[in-house]
Amino acid sequence: MVCLRLPGGSCMAVLTVTLMVLSSPLALAGDTRPRFLEEVKFECHFFNGT
Repeated sequence: MVCLRLPGGSCMAVLTVTLMVLSSPLALAGDTRPRFLEEVKFECHFFNGT
């Protein structure tokens, strides 16, 4: 067991540990897919030689 010495007493230690435990699953469960959209446009010119 790790003994945390934080200013504010045991309430601050409990709050810190609780936030660390709750933030880990939320960070891992997040959607990590990239949010990029690529748009490509081309102009085609046809010449018939006349």
